[in-house]
Amino acid sequence: SAGDHILTQVKQGKSDLILAPWSDFDLTVRGVLTDSDGVSGKQYDCALTRQRDGRVIDVLIPGAMCAEGRKLSAYLNSYGVSYARPDSTFPNNPADPTRLLRYLEAQGGPSRAMAPALGWDAAGRDFLTFDGVITPSGPQEFSTIRPDPTLATRGVAAYHYGFTTPEQAVGVLREVLTFHDHRSMAVFGAWWAACLLKPQIQQITSVFPVMAIEAASGAGKTNGAFALLSQLAGSLQGPGATTKAAFRDRVAATNNGIVWVDDMDTIENLEELTRLAAMSETTTKKDTDNSSNVAVRLRAPIVLSGEQLGLSGQKALLDRVVTLNPPRPDNRMSLRDPTRPQWDDITELVQRHATREGLAVHAGTLVQLALGFEEQTLATLRAARAELRDSGNRGRQADKLAVVVAGAKLLGLLTGDPQWETTIAEWVESTDAAGLSAGDWDNRLTVEILPWALRDSRWPSSPVRRPPVWVQDCDGLQPVVWVNCSTLADAWRDHLRGRVVERTDNQRAIVDQVLRCQVPGEESKRYFNTNRPGSGQARQQSVYWRLGGEVAGVVLERSRH
Repeated sequence: SAGDHILTQVKQGKSDLILAPWSDFDLTVRGVLTDSDGVSGKQYDCALTRQRDGRVIDVLIPGAMCAEGRKLSAYLNSYGVSYARPDSTFPNNPADPTRLLRYLEAQGGPSRAMAPALGWDAAGRDFLTFDGVITPSGPQEFSTIRPDPTLATRGVAAYHYGFTTPEQAVGVLREVLTFHDHRSMAVFGAWWAACLLKPQIQQITSVFPVMAIEAASGAGKTNGAFALLSQLAGSLQGPGATTKAAFRDRVAATNNGIVWVDDMDTIENLEELTRLAAMSETTTKKDTDNSSNVAVRLRAPIVLSGEQLGLSGQKALLDRVVTLNPPRPDNRMSLRDPTRPQWDDITELVQRHATREGLAVHAGTLVQLALGFEEQTLATLRAARAELRDSGNRGRQADKLAVVVAGAKLLGLLTGDPQWETTIAEWVESTDAAGLSAGDWDNRLTVEILPWALRDSRWPSSPVRRPPVWVQDCDGLQPVVWVNCSTLADAWRDHLRGRVVERTDNQRAIVDQVLRCQVPGEESKRYFNTNRPGSGQARQQSVYWRLGGEVAGVVLERSRH
């Protein structure tokens, strides 16, 4: 090192050795980032000093980049610096990229582990950002771990956690919560607050719900209160369409930042990843060498929005989703000046934060405050979970509602307004919170396929002509729904023009779903004569499976809507 450039050994004359400039910059290693094994995946966190103007620039040089001179040169050129080997360099080997790698390694910077995602780090018990860590006492420098810097360079983690005073941050939060109707803000706001403590919450619950906003155009889904709250959680990337691969990488890049998918023609290709993300489970993808596989944990809280999301067709999604149907806010008036539309207040708030970071300049402060309320929030979560289970809610249904209840507690603590808890308590008792899921037996067959078949065939009351499904009147008792699984599978496939979900829609899968819905002790199936009277055909019998009790009642009710 020469302070602002690097020297290398050259031969002068026949035997004299001197030092000569090799580059117009110098690199000082401040830390070495490694994968979890502490050895591989090295990246050098450096201060680059530019010789011509003395400017010091923070750079990150992956060790793998030093295997290819073109990439290394292009990276350094992007900062306006370069290296050039003198003609008489001695010894001539190794190549220049290898020389630089050895130069960096010889400095022996302190080792730090690389976290694969932003947000809460359970090992260090702090909240990781690109600028440092957040603790209940405020922002601090990195200690033994920092997030993988390539999350920013790959564009999969567009999040910022700025700091203002608690009064400023809470004031903006309280204002944003007035930009839509109170009930919608209570549900979304409670879920939003829970996102700030998502990993801690998921240590207790089996599921962290996905937020689904279903509403017609003009309901303020994408450019009003909901989008502003997403910014207050640190997101710089608002709602928009995505591909499956991009969605997977974004959901894997953060533990707490919201990933928002909006106005897609269909989200069928994202449903599998959405189910896994609600449980923080893993999926696999090809590694950068295109030969080996790598496991990817799906972490982020997800918002899905659109006019019609089509989530009601899968029980597995219903268990994991909180659905919100906000009304149109276009008639709302300003709370400051009742003669003006509230949209004026929204635009004024946005203009006051007219930077790239937007309202995310307050996100770090809100995270800090939320971490200070962690114990109270988790205590509320445990109590709500137990109470919901005692009142008849089962499994994931109880857990997802408990998350919203705990989020309302946190929202009340952040804003100093306990009214949010009251509103959510009323919402939990409503049909909006319960959704379509009626019991552990519920599945795609009872949620979507059977209600469609009954409507399509106009509720037949006899097995004659072999309908896919028919209804038996039981003399004033609960009707029985009879299902021919083979005919139903064929009819459903024709209805969808072949685009069925094989996991749930083929004949074998329908039989399995019927068996899960049957009441123990009742007959499972019966053979009926399905010839048309007087047709002269040979006697033909078809097997029908029996659905009775609560299942039949729920299916019939759904078929009428």
